[in-house]
Amino acid sequence: MGLSVCVGALVDALEYDEEGAEFLRRDFALIAEEMAYMGLTPHAEPEFCEVWSADAMGYGGLHALCEVLGYAQAGQEVPRDKLLDGRETPMADAVMAEIWNLMEAGGGEAVPFAHLLLHSDSEGFYLPQDFDPPFFPVDPEGGEREISVGSAARLAMEVAALGGLLEIPDEMTVESEALMEALAAPRADGSLWQAQPIAAHTCVLLRDACALSMETGAAITFQ
Repeated sequence: MGLSVCVGALVDALEYDEEGAEFLRRDFALIAEEMAYMGLTPHAEPEFCEVWSADAMGYGGLHALCEVLGYAQAGQEVPRDKLLDGRETPMADAVMAEIWNLMEAGGGEAVPFAHLLLHSDSEGFYLPQDFDPPFFPVDPEGGEREISVGSAARLAMEVAALGGLLEIPDEMTVESEALMEALAAPRADGSLWQAQPIAAHTCVLLRDACALSMETGAAITFQ
């Protein structure tokens, strides 16, 4: 299964997929209603803006990046001799369990990396606002479907921290030749992103998506 990350999904759907546009409008209306209830400024998704999209490396790319986070949160070095591909994520699973416990305990304190770890890996949105924690409104007409809603501003901070850990150059993009070479042949003796190119690819993709979301005012959409 593949994962596409888009900024400006409503704009794209209005041009090419009328039914999809109505589905997105309903989701954004539910999200805005929930935000008003929470005391946040309701998000208004633009219908005219630049559209950007990129394919992630399946769901495994997100899982690999979360596993990198898991090693860091446990105070362990990210391995260089084992490629993290997202198939097995014991370190990320342990951190996620801790985060859910913190969320349930409450207390009002910010929960680290909640926007990366707790968001759905296959659908949902990141909004160009700064709020914490992520929230999950329920669609009463969609079989009690939960909608994952995170903050693009918070996600940007989270992936920036992971980008620093992975030693990712600021100028790198998902189309950079060096990243493509690392994906084809990971290197244990190079920078950490060269040893863990799957996680690095996802980190760069999310970094770019967050920047464009904040610039255009359009949500990041997982689809």
